[in-house]
Amino acid sequence: MTLLAFALTFLAGAGEGALRFLKSCGKPSRRILFSSPPLLLPLLALSLFKGLGAFPSPSLLANFSMLFSLLCLLFLGRRASIALAGQKKKGISAGELSKKDAKRVAEKYKISRSFSSPSFFGFLEEKEACRGEEDPNFAFAASYPYWQLAREGRIVGEPGAGLSSAPFSASLSMAGAKGEKLLAKFFALSCPDVLVFASLYGLKGGKKIPSDIDLVLAGVDGQGRVRLWMVDAKNYRGGEGVVYDQISPEFLVRLDSKRRAFLGGQGGSPALKMGGNMGRQKKEWEGELSRISKGRWEVLDAWRVCIASTSAASQPKVASGVQWPGGIKAASPYQICREIRRAGPLSPSIPMPLRSFLSSMLKS
Repeated sequence: MTLLAFALTFLAGAGEGALRFLKSCGKPSRRILFSSPPLLLPLLALSLFKGLGAFPSPSLLANFSMLFSLLCLLFLGRRASIALAGQKKKGISAGELSKKDAKRVAEKYKISRSFSSPSFFGFLEEKEACRGEEDPNFAFAASYPYWQLAREGRIVGEPGAGLSSAPFSASLSMAGAKGEKLLAKFFALSCPDVLVFASLYGLKGGKKIPSDIDLVLAGVDGQGRVRLWMVDAKNYRGGEGVVYDQISPEFLVRLDSKRRAFLGGQGGSPALKMGGNMGRQKKEWEGELSRISKGRWEVLDAWRVCIASTSAASQPKVASGVQWPGGIKAASPYQICREIRRAGPLSPSIPMPLRSFLSSMLKS
């Protein structure tokens, strides 16, 4: 009877600890629930068994049972607290993401729960993705001389020219410039029907501002309409099975669909904050483009955030329906190329007033 009471007391404490974990997982503001010992259910169990005469008085076994239960559950609570504190260090606050957000995406990709570190809101997280095979088209674009495309007039401007003045670290600026340059070459080689403008100023009230448009792909379709793709380049991690999906209105999440896990790595979180620059620039640019055309030609503009990887790994995929703030659709480079082909055949001979305007907006 005494041994049974000992076991049931421990199970009561374990049940309370598990309940606290499930209620607090994914909510950094409730980390105190893990550090405080689970006392309510163990005390109730001890009182009940004491009343039933399971523990003789005085009982060293009862005291040992309580101490052992608390030590075990405090250990589990400490691990959970560390996991949640890790989410706070990664820049995720309780007001930005919730357990519900992570659970919804985890169910979509069949990601299992994890009670070890690292984890993302209590779900399995991997640090590194499988690299997979390098994309041959991106490998070719990386080796192709940029100066040759510029001399042929297929690219105008210098990709990444505005990143030196951006509020980023030197390493991030270099990575961003590398991504913009690779994407510019990729589009020039894969979509020869469009003219590529690289690194343009942003607009506010008709005046230039530092916020930029990374790439503008311009062409004229068979009906004489000007087709523009305004592209914001994102140099994100690639790899076999890597997918980027939306976890909340302002956050993107990186996943490993092959291993069914969230994907962090290099001390970073699987969640990536999405900025609103492209949504703001869309309104400004559309007004300026309308002013320049003056009804002489129709302008159809498509605004895209392009997610690609410059590493020698498989290109990541972008889930359907992902949108940056302002309703800007996210796409892979291949998805944008397919859009351009569907609009074609196109001619890169855009109207001279428009070409002059785009050239005047170049940061180089």
